[in-house]
Amino acid sequence: MTGKRVLLVDETCESGNTMKLALAALRDLKPAAVKTAVSFKTGTYKPDFYALENENFIILPWDLEVIVNGEIVVRPDYRAKLKETS
Repeated sequence: MTGKRVLLVDETCESGNTMKLALAALRDLKPAAVKTAVSFKTGTYKPDFYALENENFIILPWDLEVIVNGEIVVRPDYRAKLKETS
């Protein structure tokens, strides 16, 4: 990555916490330039590029489950959002 132009891509961006974490790690590698892009911008963090902007929380089916303490469970933030809508 050193000296290269880099595009950091993610599916969604709400708070920007994941993007900021990835940017910090990437910048340690000293790229020449870094831009960010997401498919869905749903919060206040503004990536350089995004395809769709929507104020609603988006649940991606391939991102629904995570491993917690060795068990596959519904992501806690997704579970909370699903309870709000039911």
